Amino acid sequence: MFSFNSPYGACTECSGLGSHLSVDAEMIIPDRTLSIINGGISASGWEDLKSGFTSKIYLDALSKKYNFSLETPIENLPPEVMEVILYGTKGEKQELHYENEHKQKVNYKPFEGVVKNLERRYHETEFESVRQGIEEYMFDNACSHCHGDRLSPTV
Repeated sequence: MFSFNSPYGACTECSGLGSHLSVDAEMIIPDRTLSIINGGISASGWEDLKSGFTSKIYLDALSKKYNFSLETPIENLPPEVMEVILYGTKGEKQELHYENEHKQKVNYKPFEGVVKNLERRYHETEFESVRQGIEEYMFDNACSHCHGDRLSPTV
């Protein structure tokens, strides 16, 4: 028998809650007429690429690899490009160029995607204010394993 006082029988994916918070891609792109460089992505760490260091490096690498401009309105970007920006390169490493007044450096790392980045940061942060900021772009959806029933399929 399942009880919230005992974890036995609870779905292991959602811990018996029946749902997960997920980032809504439509919420992080509220105005598709804007370009990425002009604030087309409205999410913590991604909205101001002119001053954002790491996010700009990744998006510059993606724009070179997938042949698009960060100044193109989002509505005019190919769906494949938006898929990579939002959901990442699925482990494929990108050539990232870092530079400062002292040196230039090249590194190779996969891009996790804006959606996955926000979800990871939401779960990893120790700061409630960061979590609340990311929650603005999230919605509650039924667990894909228990379909909202909250029970482990094996029970």
